[in-house]
Amino acid sequence: MAIHVWIKTGGAGTASTGAYWDLGSAPGAGDIARFTAAGTADCTWDIAALNEIDTISNLYVGTISLSTNVALNGLKLNCVLTTTSASSRVLTFSGTPPYDSNKHYIENSSTASITDATKITYSITTTGQNVYFDRGYYPIISLTGSGNVKPESSTMSVADDSEITFQTLTIADSVTFKPTSATPTAADRLMKFTGRGSSSLVYTSSDTIFDMGYSTLTLIAPTGGYTLPASGNSGSGTGPYFTAKYHKLILSPASVGGWFKLKAGCTLDVNDLTVSTGASLKGEDTGSVILCVNKPTIEGTWGFVQLTQGVYIYPDVHALRWGVLSGGTGLNTLAAGSIVHGNKQGAMNTIAIGSAAQVLTVNSGATAPEWAAAGGGGGMTSFFLEDGDGTEVAISNAKEVKFVEGAGIDIDWTDTSDGTDADPYDLTFTVSDTTVAGDGGSTAITPGDTLTIAGGTNATSAMSGDTLTVNVDDAFVKNDADDTMAGTLTVDKNFTGTTTATTKGAFIDFDATGITASGQTATNIGLDLDLSSNVPTMVGNVNNTGIDIDLTASTSGVQKNVGLDVAVAGADTNYAAIFSGGYVGIGQSTPTHTLEVKDTAATTWFSRFQGREGNIRFNTYAHIHIQNDNTSPPTSDAIDDPMWSIGQRDSGVFDIAFGNISTQLVPSAKRILEMARVGAADGGAAMMGFYGTAAIVAPTLTVVGTPPAVAPTTAMPPAAPAAELTSTQTAINTLAAKIDTIVTALDNLGLSQ
Repeated sequence: MAIHVWIKTGGAGTASTGAYWDLGSAPGAGDIARFTAAGTADCTWDIAALNEIDTISNLYVGTISLSTNVALNGLKLNCVLTTTSASSRVLTFSGTPPYDSNKHYIENSSTASITDATKITYSITTTGQNVYFDRGYYPIISLTGSGNVKPESSTMSVADDSEITFQTLTIADSVTFKPTSATPTAADRLMKFTGRGSSSLVYTSSDTIFDMGYSTLTLIAPTGGYTLPASGNSGSGTGPYFTAKYHKLILSPASVGGWFKLKAGCTLDVNDLTVSTGASLKGEDTGSVILCVNKPTIEGTWGFVQLTQGVYIYPDVHALRWGVLSGGTGLNTLAAGSIVHGNKQGAMNTIAIGSAAQVLTVNSGATAPEWAAAGGGGGMTSFFLEDGDGTEVAISNAKEVKFVEGAGIDIDWTDTSDGTDADPYDLTFTVSDTTVAGDGGSTAITPGDTLTIAGGTNATSAMSGDTLTVNVDDAFVKNDADDTMAGTLTVDKNFTGTTTATTKGAFIDFDATGITASGQTATNIGLDLDLSSNVPTMVGNVNNTGIDIDLTASTSGVQKNVGLDVAVAGADTNYAAIFSGGYVGIGQSTPTHTLEVKDTAATTWFSRFQGREGNIRFNTYAHIHIQNDNTSPPTSDAIDDPMWSIGQRDSGVFDIAFGNISTQLVPSAKRILEMARVGAADGGAAMMGFYGTAAIVAPTLTVVGTPPAVAPTTAMPPAAPAAELTSTQTAINTLAAKIDTIVTALDNLGLSQ
């Protein structure tokens, strides 16, 4: 269930337009349509089914116009409700009432308003629950179903429940309309109902009780008059069997001259009666009765006279036709020889005297007596047929019985002459053959044939009484404590769906539900696969594969293959996979190392190790890239420039470089250390070069203590000649220059002191 909020502002819009709702789609069955201050535009309602229409409080100032009938569960009305045309519209409520602890289908606020009330119907289908009315104005109300409608206060406050005004209230015979208890609450006595239609109360059936409890009912009569619903033949339903009880009844006119009529033979049962100014209450010439506990308040006019305390009749006692409820027959005259029989609360029915030799019997519908010809010699006038379930049907004179054909059964009269004992009528039942099909072939079984279910490979059958037992050989498939089978288990599963779904070819659901006791060890294995070929002495080639997984997809749509998905969590120790013995190959079908990873797809980066704050990866040239993220907070999700690169270039040179990646490599111009052999040959002279123009900070060496003075142990040699000294000085100067060059290089590397 989704809540869709109306967001259109200005003008008007249709409810089925998705852009006018905050979710981008129109509400549908099961959804809630909510109107708030977010949308001010009028709404033309054209959606046939949803869960609820909710115009919260008085925030929505627009108008909802019905252009279609609507099926829903609840309505919170706080705005103007109308129709879009002269056509009538029906809002059908069903299910459990959603408001006030499942008591109300409709909630009205003080800002609720209904125009064209004669063209809008609230059709409420109750299903056994108690239903109450919230305060406010209602259009036409139609009550159907099997629920209980209560003319009393719910758990809401008196201020919320006390005023209910409706156009017309139509009540089906199956609906119970009466209070919960004979003891009212103070809130129950304050309940007020007002009917403003030309025929405010209508019962669609009869033989029912309409009890307004302790509420006050005001009926508004038009100038053309209104027949007052009362016990007896009130004209409110399809028959005369109607009982009405009122506590306080106020009869008011829509305009001066409006009148109410109590039909002949009817009794108005009321505690307090008021005929308002401008209204008139009258009966019919053959007599009507009012039973009123308190003295009526007559501000308008009426034609009743008081017979005794609390009893008022029309027009007078001499013309009164006492109804059944008053102990009479409801008849003014009775023809000679007539027979009177009951008609519930209405005037009693009569049947005229029959003809000579006729007998009084019951009609075919068992609803009334009737005259019929006497059976000759006391013969049978009816007989009974009973079916296999015990249901009996009385077959009387001139009635027919039909045998209905079913699937595979043909019923025909095969001999209709002449019905004597020697040649009776023949009714033939023909049962069609039944075709039984197997995996190979089929056969027709006619009535009386024997169908044999024979055992086959790995299966036997046995019949005992009415029970057929088929046994399957344990060697083929076995269902015991070990769940053992010796055959091959093949799962051939196909998915033919076209919508979102998860389909499993084979599913193992293993739950450890027992509590392992202290000191015990439970070893649970979901799938244990043991494959052995070491017992016999093989002379040929044997290839053993524990699990062979083949997934094939295409590029149509958006497809993804996952060969193996392993997730472990929650234990003290979690191992996603353990490989013991042998070689493991990734991208290599014949590995020769404990772990061998081969890039067979020429991908740019074929291996990556990701730490919490850094990454190590290998590119297609087997160069190693090392990257550490020093941002805050640190993350290793992305591999960012610059980074360290270690590897051999195509020229045979091995270097260490630091910089930004360009075509999988840090350019050679960013190298810091380079090593090679002359000619990239095994015997070439070794070379090593350092690059850089600024020295890194060199470590500081500290001399601890004062070195001791060393005295010469031999005499100094004699001084050399001057020419020899000049040649020696030149050599010293040359050596010093070379040493300076070396010191500068060491400074650049941070290796000098």
